[in-house]
Amino acid sequence: MIAPAHASLQSYVDAVEVLIERTIEDAALEPDQAALLLDGVRFKARRAARKPLWSHLLAPVYLTIRAHGLEVDEDAEVIGAGLVIFYFSQDLFDCVQDDELEGPYRNVRPELALNCAITLLVLAQ
Repeated sequence: MIAPAHASLQSYVDAVEVLIERTIEDAALEPDQAALLLDGVRFKARRAARKPLWSHLLAPVYLTIRAHGLEVDEDAEVIGAGLVIFYFSQDLFDCVQDDELEGPYRNVRPELALNCAITLLVLAQ
């Protein structure tokens, strides 16, 4: 079955968020770590949803694909998910380094947050 192309940025963002969650769920991770990663991803998604959609991390990806007359399809979802997971990993590395853990990472040891950042980095590939 061929997935329909995304006709809107919101549709694309929603599909990428589902793919990110599925990527974490399908990885062979320890259940507590998977739950923490999912909580972190959902925390970031809620924060992004409070901002204008055009400022979303995926907006330039979506608009570039559309500007070239291409369909925003499953391939674009995979690229977007990899980009967002990579960004989340880098942001978590930075939060650990600056001692500014937030959201679900606020109450965990920095070593566990660092392990989660490494996991996200691997999943982004």
